[in-house]
Formats: sequence, structure tokens, C-alpha cells
Amino acid sequence: MAEIDASNVPPRRLKLTPRATVRLIIFGLLAISMIGYALEIFLLDNSTAKDITHSIAEGALVSFVLAATGDYYLRVRLAEDSVRRGVRNAISETFGFLDPAQPEALQSAVREFASSRVYLHTAEWRIRFDWEDRGQEILRVSTNVHSNGRSLYRDVYVPPGTTWVLDSTEPYRSRYLRYSVQCPQAGIDIDEPEDALQRYCTRRGGRLLLDRGQLLRDHLPPGRKILYGFDFNRTTSAVMFQRSTGYVPLTHSSFVIDLGIELSGNALQDLAITVFLPGRSGDDDVRLMDAATDQPFRYRWQNFNPGSTMILSWTAVDGA
Repeated sequence: MAEIDASNVPPRRLKLTPRATVRLIIFGLLAISMIGYALEIFLLDNSTAKDITHSIAEGALVSFVLAATGDYYLRVRLAEDSVRRGVRNAISETFGFLDPAQPEALQSAVREFASSRVYLHTAEWRIRFDWEDRGQEILRVSTNVHSNGRSLYRDVYVPPGTTWVLDSTEPYRSRYLRYSVQCPQAGIDIDEPEDALQRYCTRRGGRLLLDRGQLLRDHLPPGRKILYGFDFNRTTSAVMFQRSTGYVPLTHSSFVIDLGIELSGNALQDLAITVFLPGRSGDDDVRLMDAATDQPFRYRWQNFNPGSTMILSWTAVDGA
């Protein structure tokens, strides 16, 4: 067996990771502080030396507290930020969605999702068309949107601002029928009917606005909060009265992974309906011409960006 000359083997150097270096500095400060206090108490008789040692020990202790607190804060904050970066990076590395060769629209959708502070797993629009009058000139358009989402806010999440629907054709009035928010992890279960919503509604510029932020601030039980990582459910129901030819915009302020729409009602067979999504490919447009059926119609989309809008338009077909 060949012998190895140990004199020619270079000594191994200890390499500290950045994390180990930070810990070494933090606990080094603590050790300096403890040694200084021990010298002050047990070994030093000279008052000047005691004052100097006390100052050094006190400064090291303050530095230790600040360094330990700052290290903990930065680790928590970086952990939260990594959720957003991790979503984007995992998608990018696994599927190559952020590769420059991919379409810009797809890259934009992934970046939008990674930066969202709230996203919805699912959102379901249920729209019902019923004739309000015998002459079939006025439609009763009932809307119900139910969503299931997750909060990525570092602070408390409260649905901001207002939500709205179009006002009705005269002399009818649009109305909100229900607004609810549930978050089992926070013990939140708010479900307000039409009568309770009236005080939070205003009419402005052809719209009926619901101040959901104020509603929740008034009704959230003390100490109950939708915190980071909590899942929640949200339901909004309203009714509008529109003419036999018209439209309604359907909007979302959050990223939606899976978006569905269901159309139903006794007037469905009398209408030609178009669902138009501006900015998406033509394959995502849905047109129902001369449906001649009262069976519900369903369609789904994937990856609906924040601020996107569906335009749901209709017109009465011949013979209606």
C-alpha cells in the first residue's frame, strides 16, 4: 500500500457559512458582555477600570439585543417574501413559463400571480336571466359570485373599497341581496342580508356601490382577523333589471386560478349571449346564438388576472 506523506497535504480550512458567521457575531457580543460584567463584579477594584469595563459590557449587551432582534425580523420577513418568489421561481424552473421564448402574456400572468397579495383558488359566477314583464322587454338579471381565496397580506386582510353593479333601467332599482365572508381559521362568519346592506349602498354614476370595507369593519368581532396564509370564502348576490338588449361587466380585483360562469333562467332560450374577455385569445370568447334551450350553460377559464373584466352581453333573438 502506498504511503501518504502528510507533510504534503494542505491543511483543511474551516469555512463558515453566512448564517454561521451571523450567529458567531451575535453570540460573540453576548460573550463579551457577560465577561465584562463578570470582571466588573468579581475581579476589578479600580473604579476607573470598572467604569470602562461596565461601558464595554453594556455596549456589547445592547449590540447583542439589537443584532438578535434584527436577525429574527429579517428571517421572518424573508420567509414571507419567499412565498411569492417561490411561486414564480418554482413555476419558472419546473415549466419554463418565464423563459424568454414563452409568450409575453403567459410570462405576465405568472409575474402577476407571484406578486399578488390575495389570490382566489376558484371564483364562480352564476347569472340568471328571467323575464320581468309579460311583454318580454325587461330582464331580471340575478348575479351570484362565490369565491374561495387565500390572503398573502403581511398585515390583516380586509376586502378594500367598494364593489358595484350597474344600476337598472327606469323605474327599476338594482339591489344587493347578500354579502358574506367566512374564514374558519379566524372564527369569522359574516352573512348580511339585503336589509342590512342598504345602509352601505350608494348610487353614483349609473352604478350601485356597496362599501364592503366599512361593512366588515362594523361587523368583524373584536380580535378576529384574516391573517397571512388564512383561507376565506366570499359571496356577493345582487339583482338588476335591464332591457332585452344590454350588457353587464363582471370584474375581479384578485388573481383567479380557476374561473367559472353559469348562465340559466327562463329567458335563456330567448337570448343570444356573448361572453367577451378583452385581451385574451378568440378561443376564450363564448357565443350562444339562438340557444333555444332553458338548460344551464357552463364555461371555465384558467388564470384570470387582477383587474380583468368579462363583458356579458345579450340581445333577444327573433321570435322572443
